[in-house]
Amino acid sequence: MSLRTEDLDYELDPALIATEPTSVRTDAKLLVVHPDHVEHRLVRDLPEYLQPGDLVARNTTTVIPARLVGTRSDTGGSIEGIFIEQRDPSTAVVMLKPSRRLRGGLQVVLQGPAPREATATLNIRERRGDAWIVDFDGADVTATMHACGWTPLPGYIRSRRATSPAPAMTDHDDRSRYQTVYASESVPSIAAPTAGLHLDEALLGRIRDSGVRIADVQLAVGVGTFAPIKSEFLGDHDMHREYYSVQPTDLESLAAHDHGSSKLLAVGTTTVRVLESLPESPDPAHPCSGWTDLFITPPYRFKRVDALLTNFHLPRSSLIALVGALVGLDRLKQLYAEAASLGYRFYSYGDAMLVMPGCSD
Repeated sequence: MSLRTEDLDYELDPALIATEPTSVRTDAKLLVVHPDHVEHRLVRDLPEYLQPGDLVARNTTTVIPARLVGTRSDTGGSIEGIFIEQRDPSTAVVMLKPSRRLRGGLQVVLQGPAPREATATLNIRERRGDAWIVDFDGADVTATMHACGWTPLPGYIRSRRATSPAPAMTDHDDRSRYQTVYASESVPSIAAPTAGLHLDEALLGRIRDSGVRIADVQLAVGVGTFAPIKSEFLGDHDMHREYYSVQPTDLESLAAHDHGSSKLLAVGTTTVRVLESLPESPDPAHPCSGWTDLFITPPYRFKRVDALLTNFHLPRSSLIALVGALVGLDRLKQLYAEAASLGYRFYSYGDAMLVMPGCSD
């Protein structure tokens, strides 16, 4: 029988929801999960859990400033939106709210973040399902997004910052920190592969120097990744699709990895989705790309992934279902409770968990 979505619930003190990252990426706490015990360390200790011959796979997608903020030209009312995809140089698909009373022909004046506070005009053309086809008055979509777009932080961060007496980070700060240090512009995302936010160049250098190889994959993280599951049963959830690609040199590294003598550590759930979606024997002479709607839930037999570096995820999300498939859902809830009791910080800007091999049911 399919799991109920309520099985992905857990209680959390809202004070543990991180609204800012640690000042140093690798200073985040790290809950290390072994088959029969746990350790409490820091992310900078990660190389101690790797050995020569291991392979670390990471998602090198880049987060674009995809959040839109503006005012309606007719009423002056506030409008917010999120960029979904580009259709041509000056046309895009965006989601806008509040969506009531929006119509084709309406203009929205976009206001960018400080210090530049650039402006642009968004013209609403027509509805496409839950989204809208828009153009930017003939201006280039990419240039307009970088000038007027805001970092697409999750809503729970923005709402908690709005009520916090402490000084919040600026959008300029978020553009740097809500981005991995190894991000590549080849595949853009509208949300971060958050486990990778904890790694910096110095730590990656130590990993390489220890004889561990690194393979890059790309998955365009979309709005569906962090959305709550609304169906009563997981089996009824309509999983979103995301585009992935892997280049030949990285396919060669994956093919050469010896699972019998070393482990493959995936940095983040987005990386897991790529690895587990790849054909059994992809041709390393050519890039491998496609769309994945893989929904990993307990029980699941992982084909490539042995270990996982991940954050602490929202309840009722596909992400917590995936981690539960690797570590066991009941144990995962126990681990989350232990982490909460020790003051670990949760969600996108929060602390991390390292699941070692042999933890799956």
